[in-house]
Amino acid sequence: FESEIEEMRAVFTKYAGDDGEGCDDVSSCSLPVMNLAGAMRALGENIDEREAMKMAIDANATDSSGRLNFSSFVTLMAQYVEGRETEDDLKQTFQYLDTQKRGLVSVADIQRALAIVGVRMTEGQVQELVQDVDKKKKGELTYEQFQQLFRNVGSYGRKDR
Repeated sequence: FESEIEEMRAVFTKYAGDDGEGCDDVSSCSLPVMNLAGAMRALGENIDEREAMKMAIDANATDSSGRLNFSSFVTLMAQYVEGRETEDDLKQTFQYLDTQKRGLVSVADIQRALAIVGVRMTEGQVQELVQDVDKKKKGELTYEQFQQLFRNVGSYGRKDR
């Protein structure tokens, strides 16, 4: 973790400063939002300028002059990486549960998936959740419906760790 922060610090100081010419210390400079995507790409992320700016604006991470301090940069990076990893995890879970490789998972499969991520629910509770996203009422979900289901679940029933 500490090495990741140091890597972010090095990239931040490289892309920060007035007009992006860099700076010596993260406490004495800020990152222009226009340089956010470049800084994130330097850290190995695949993001374009528009997406990076939208992310910064949505998170209210910039000051009135359109710049980010180091703390805001680290927070945005963590949120971005966490979101990507969550999506990857969800895809892997769906593929694992889709044992017949039909692009569909059943209520029982979904109950297992919820248990894997720490959500304990009865089959009846899962069926209620599935009804919200199962438009064809077949008791099976496509990947897109599976994603929506997990957005709906949020932290409901998540066990303490």
